[in-house]
Amino acid sequence: MSMEIGKGGGSSVNINASWLFLSLMYLVQGIPLGLAAGSVSYLLKSSMTYAEVAIFSFATWPYALKLFWSPVVDGFYWAKLGRRRSWILPVQILIGLTMVYISQWIDCYLPGEECSTQGPRPEAPGIRFITLWFFILVLLSATQDIALDGWALELLPESDRHLASTAQTMGLTGGFFLSFSVLLSLSSRAFVNEWLPFLEGPPVTISGYIRYAGIAAIIMSVFVLLVPESPPKEELDVVDVYKKLVSVVAARKDLLLVLLVHKLGFVANDAASSLLLLERGFRREDFALTTMLDFPVQLIVGIIVTRWSKKRNPVQPWVIGQLMRLALCFIMNLFIYYAVGRTSGLEAFFPLVVSLSILTSVAGTVMFIAQGAFFAVISDSAIGGSYQTLLNTFSNFGGTWPKFFVLRAIDYFNVEVCDSMSNCVRTREGYIPVSFATVSLGALLFAFLVRPRIQHLVQNNGNSAVEKDKVS
Repeated sequence: MSMEIGKGGGSSVNINASWLFLSLMYLVQGIPLGLAAGSVSYLLKSSMTYAEVAIFSFATWPYALKLFWSPVVDGFYWAKLGRRRSWILPVQILIGLTMVYISQWIDCYLPGEECSTQGPRPEAPGIRFITLWFFILVLLSATQDIALDGWALELLPESDRHLASTAQTMGLTGGFFLSFSVLLSLSSRAFVNEWLPFLEGPPVTISGYIRYAGIAAIIMSVFVLLVPESPPKEELDVVDVYKKLVSVVAARKDLLLVLLVHKLGFVANDAASSLLLLERGFRREDFALTTMLDFPVQLIVGIIVTRWSKKRNPVQPWVIGQLMRLALCFIMNLFIYYAVGRTSGLEAFFPLVVSLSILTSVAGTVMFIAQGAFFAVISDSAIGGSYQTLLNTFSNFGGTWPKFFVLRAIDYFNVEVCDSMSNCVRTREGYIPVSFATVSLGALLFAFLVRPRIQHLVQNNGNSAVEKDKVS
């Protein structure tokens, strides 16, 4: 591997080896994200209020805020080790150690999980304690993402930079899939009894998975040392990177505005629809199975969209994916509106829920790959990590900043009636008005802001929309 990756120009062997290495690194990076935004968040929801879910949502904020320290990652490094390896190597080791530490206590604080420590289940430390440690884990993963995004631009030839987006999608999706679908399924006694009856019980626990994933991350850091790294073409210190980044903000303000608001239409659906369906009788094992069916579909779609983005303007599939997501959110909201107040008979609609979930993932994959391909092509490799981080940060923050307010709004509009025994019945579902309001707002923004600004951006950059943006 060390003989091929990063050398040999644009040879197919070199490109394939580089793509495989990047995919594996993104896989390691996707595991912590799958825990924080997937399985752990999912398990905690069953015993938390919407307000507490809003607190735990802060654990994923580092991905939305990594812009602020990305110039440090681009401009500060140890030359002997390499610009990118100086960050990826120690950060990945810290990711592994953090997961090993979390594995020592996480089972004891998740509802429905068997505490792996001796003695009675300890008193829960509170949602803020759990949020803090997953915030640290995601912070480390986000820092690694900055360096890895920049390294991807340097490992791949300029004509094949769109492959960086595919490696990122495949790797992150694979890591998320392992940490969410596979973990929830194989740690669930109900799932194992139904689908794997030849096993005596769940073959893994949440804590066991996190522990061994942490050890694997530490072992994988050895591969970072085996990959040669060329010195940067342009020497820049941290101050220079910040200055260039300010110039990029001024040059790309229309694109940044679009990225900041384009997810408003489906943030309520992403944040709370699964919890509403759980309350209506769907099981967490059903959702895990849905995601397992969805994973191979995403891989196939990823390959198709990669070729599409190379042959055509990558903005075009992104626009189509945006329209698909808005339409699917509206359909899901109609189903949830129908399901509210019904306690039986909803099992017949499970195929519909599965179909909507898979189609939503397909639309999201189309948007993610097309967006990543566009970002990779227009980015200046001199500040590659910071440039892509700037664009990805605005995109991520576009889905993060509304989530807290949407969840609080749902909690505010919920109405519950309780008797003297504190048995409560929800008489008004706050999700309904909030979700329809966000979809309507998203459609208006797409028609009058997002699409016109994107079309203007494409026209300014030429029909291909892939002119390289060099900032002096």
